[in-house]
Amino acid sequence: MKSLHKRQIILINKLLLEDKPITSKQLAFFIGVSVRTIKSDIVEINEKIDHYNIRIMSKPREGYWIVIDEDADIRALSEITDYKIIKRFDDTPKYNYERINYIIKKLLVVDYHIKLEDLMDEIFVSRSTLTQDLKEIKNLLSKFRLKVISRSNYGIIIEGSEIDKRLCIAEYFFHYNNRANYSIASENMFTFGKSKKEYDTILKFTKEVCDKYNIILSDFSINNFTIHIFISLRRCTFYNYIKAEDDLKENIKDSVEFKAATELTKKLEDYFEFMLPLGETIYYSLHLKSKRISSEDQINSEEKERLKQCIFTIIEEVNSNFNINLENDSELYDYLYLHIAQMVTRLKNNMSIRNPLAHDNLRRYLFATKITYTACMIIEKYYDIKIDINEFGYLVLYFNLALYKINSKKKIRIGFLSGRGRPEATMYLNEINENFSQEKYEIISILDKDQITNGDYKDIDLLVSTYTLKNPSNITSITIENDYYIDKIRKAVNKIQVDNLNFKKYFKPEYSCFNLEGSTKEKVLENLYKKFIELKFIDELPVKNKNFVCNEIGHGIVHFQDLYRICRNGFFFIAVLNKPVLWDQDVIRVLIMLKTKRDGDKDLSTLCKIISKWANNADMVEGLIEHMDYSLFLNDIKNI
Repeated sequence: MKSLHKRQIILINKLLLEDKPITSKQLAFFIGVSVRTIKSDIVEINEKIDHYNIRIMSKPREGYWIVIDEDADIRALSEITDYKIIKRFDDTPKYNYERINYIIKKLLVVDYHIKLEDLMDEIFVSRSTLTQDLKEIKNLLSKFRLKVISRSNYGIIIEGSEIDKRLCIAEYFFHYNNRANYSIASENMFTFGKSKKEYDTILKFTKEVCDKYNIILSDFSINNFTIHIFISLRRCTFYNYIKAEDDLKENIKDSVEFKAATELTKKLEDYFEFMLPLGETIYYSLHLKSKRISSEDQINSEEKERLKQCIFTIIEEVNSNFNINLENDSELYDYLYLHIAQMVTRLKNNMSIRNPLAHDNLRRYLFATKITYTACMIIEKYYDIKIDINEFGYLVLYFNLALYKINSKKKIRIGFLSGRGRPEATMYLNEINENFSQEKYEIISILDKDQITNGDYKDIDLLVSTYTLKNPSNITSITIENDYYIDKIRKAVNKIQVDNLNFKKYFKPEYSCFNLEGSTKEKVLENLYKKFIELKFIDELPVKNKNFVCNEIGHGIVHFQDLYRICRNGFFFIAVLNKPVLWDQDVIRVLIMLKTKRDGDKDLSTLCKIISKWANNADMVEGLIEHMDYSLFLNDIKNI
C-alpha cells in the first residue's frame, strides 16, 4: 500500500469503527482539522487504497463510510489500523487552542530549530493547518516581544531576550491552563512535582532576604518572584543566562535591592552547588525593585509632579466621561500615586506581577472596568507604556473601591406608616431598623397618611405600611400582612434600580447571535463586525488602531468596549460561538458588549451590575451555551 500519513490512518480507523455514515463536519471535529482538509484527505486516501479493494464511499447529506470487498488485502488493512498510532493520537492535542498551547510550550523548552514536517507528524495535522496555527502562535508570542523565526532546511525557533522568554515560560507553564489532557516531553523540567522541596527552599531564602533588607512584597509578588527564580535555575542549567549590560549594572549596583539579590544568589549557589553569573543577580534585583511595595520617599520630586498631573487628568476625564466626581477621594489618590510609580517601573523593565484574579476582577466589576480603561489611556500616554492585563486587573480594584464608597453614601429612603397602636408600630419600626443598616438605608417614620396621599413624601423610594394604599404618589409600597414582610422589603429595594431600567431598550432578541462562525479569533471578529453592520450598530468596519477593545473575563466570555465611540445607540449584544476559539489566553465561547448612548448615562452602572452578576454565574453561562435560547437568558437576568 502506498504510504498514508498518520492523520489519514486516524481517519480510516474512525470510519471502520462507525456502523453508519459520518459527515465531513463530524470527522473534522473529531480529528481537529477543517472540513476542506477532510475532503482532501479522503480523495488522497482513495487514490492510495484503490488497488486493495478498499474504498471510502459518500452520499450527499448522509456522509462517508468505508467499504471492504471480500477479496480485500487484509494485511494492508491491518497496517491501516496501527494501534500504536491510534493510541498516540488520543494523547495528542486535537483542537487549535490545544495545538497552539502545545507548540508554544515545545518551542520554549528547546534551543534548536524544529522542522515543520516533524511537527506535522507529531500532532497529526496538514501543512495548511499548521501554517494557520503558527499565525496565532506568532501573534500570542508577540505580546511577550518574542518572534517565531523560520529558516529554510532548518525549521522554526523562538527568538527574543532571555527575560521575555522566562516571562512567557512563567505564563504558559505555571499560570495558563486550558484544561488540556496532554503534555510535551520536556514539560516536567518546569513543573514542581518532585521539585516542590526545591521551590519551598527558594521561597524560604527569598523571605529571609526580604525580611533582612526590609523589602516588602505582597503574597502574589513573593510567589511570582519565587517562580521566576525557579525558572532561572532551570534555564541556567542549560546555559541560558541573563546578560549583564554595563548601563544596567551602573543603575542598580548601589541599590538595596542589588544587595539583597547578591545575598540571595549566594544562598542559592551554596544550596544548589553551582555558580550563577552576575546577570542573574541583576535579574533578581530588578524583580525586587519592580515588585516591592513602595513608599512616597522612594519617588523623586520630578516624578512626584508628573504623577500628580497624571492622576489629576484621570480624575477630570472620569468626571467628564461618567459624571463621577472622585476629586475628594484621598484614598484613591494615595493608591494610584504609589501603584502607578511601581507599575511604570515594572512595565519598563518588562516585569509584571502575575495577577491570578485579573479576569475575575474584570468580570465582577464591569463598570469599574470601563472607568479603568479611561485611566489607562491617560497613563499610557503620560509614560509611553502599554498596560497589560495583570496591571489592569489591579487598577480595576482601586476604582471599584472608589465606586463602592460613592454608592454607599446613596441611601435608599424607606418610609414607615402605621395605623395600629403605638406598641405595635414601635415593634415594626424596630424590626425594620434592625434589618436595614443605617449605612445603606434611611428609615423615615411617617405619622399622617394624608402626607402620602397629598404627595408630601415624593423623595421616598419605598413605603412600608400597615395600610393597603392604592398607588400612593407612584411610590413602591409594601403592605405588612404577615411575618414575611421583611423579605418583601429586601426584594423591593433590590428591584428599585432595575425597575427604573428600560429593559426593552437594551435587551432585544435581535441583539443576539447564536452559532457565530469562526475557527480563529480573527475570523470571529470579522463575522462579528459584519453582524454589527447588519444590526446598524456601526456603518462600516472599524479602522485599524481604532477598533473595539476586548478583554477575556473568565467563564469563556469576552467583553467588548467601545472606547472610540464608534456606536451611536445603546444596546446589549450577546453571541455564542459555534465552537470554542482560543482568544488571547482563554478558550472563548461567548461574546458580550454593553453600550449606552453616553458613558455618563445613569443606566450604565445598573446594566453593568446586572451583566456582572449573570457572567459570574457559571451555570447560567453554560445554560446559554447549551440551549442557545435568548428568552432563557432574558429570564435569567430579570431574576438575578
